[in-house]
Order: sequence, then C-alpha cells, then structure tokens
Amino acid sequence: MSPRTLLLSVLLLVSACSAVRAGTVYTKVHDPGLSLPDFATTESILNIPDATLIDSLTLRINNLTHTNIEDLHITLIAPDETAVLVFDGRGGSGDNIFNMWLDERSHYQIFNGFSPFTGIFQPENSMAGLLNKSAFGDWKLSIYDNGTLDVGTLESWSLAVNEPIPEPSTMAMLVIAASGFVVVRLRRV
Repeated sequence: MSPRTLLLSVLLLVSACSAVRAGTVYTKVHDPGLSLPDFATTESILNIPDATLIDSLTLRINNLTHTNIEDLHITLIAPDETAVLVFDGRGGSGDNIFNMWLDERSHYQIFNGFSPFTGIFQPENSMAGLLNKSAFGDWKLSIYDNGTLDVGTLESWSLAVNEPIPEPSTMAMLVIAASGFVVVRLRRV
C-alpha cells in the first residue's frame, strides 16, 4: 500500500468513526408483563455482561401499559446503586408509554410530553452521574405507582450504551500500526 493510499484510508476511517455512534443495546423482556400494582414499587433487573465504559446512555421504555400514567415515578438504578429519577408523574390522566427514549441530548423536555408517551425526551433529572463508569452488572428500572384503581404492566425496556470514541489522531495511529507502517518523527539536534 502506498503512503498516499494509506493516508487516504486513514482519513476516510477517521471521518467515518467521527460521524457514526453505534452503541450496544441491552433489552429486558417480561413475558407475561411485569405487574405494576397500586401503592407499590416494582423492580425489573437488566444484566449487562460487558464492562463497557459509558460515554452516553439512553433509556428506552419499549412497552408499558398503565391507565393514568401520572401515577408513575420511574427511577433508573445503576449497578453501583446510583439512582436517577427519570420520569416523575407526567402525562396527566392519559395512558401508556410506547417507545419512549430518555436521552439528555434530546431537545424535548419530559414535562412537555403527554400520554401516550412516544418519542425522545430529556429525562426528568440528569443521567450524568451514570457516565464514565463501567456498564457491567445489574441495572434496575424501579417503578412506583402512587395511585389507586389504575394498574398496568411493564413488558420491556432497554439501555443503549455508547463507549467513548477514540480521538481521530489515536484512530489514525491505530490504522497505521495495523497496516505495518512505522511512523518516525525526526528532530534536528
């Protein structure tokens, strides 16, 4: 491979890596759905077997059926017991959550949402305390129902975990090293 071809390959790879963020999605499915009784806390546990460093994190509630969604208070709890209240009695007397993503990069705040919740929202509270830690372990989705006569079920939820992206210069050095070329910088003395 000529140095010019190598340089072009490195530039294309660095450009591609900077533009694409492909994380890993972990999903917990309850079949049948996990019951959400009145005046009780229900926990669902999702085990992440990888020790991935978390650069960004997105919580997705795939399917939660409940009448009067404002009865619910939803907390994400990390393996180290760091807890973040992500949904706090929003949505009025409407029903259900389908494909709701909670991501701090969203421009839509959760308190502006309405039920049925669908789409991408900022969580109630910042999830920054969950970043720069290992994803390994048991994550909990804790749901408290503080109302009467309205029940529901949690069928599935997911966490999308993104690792840090290496700096472009680091990516270029990795590509050059993998190709067998040696980079030497000469200095005059």
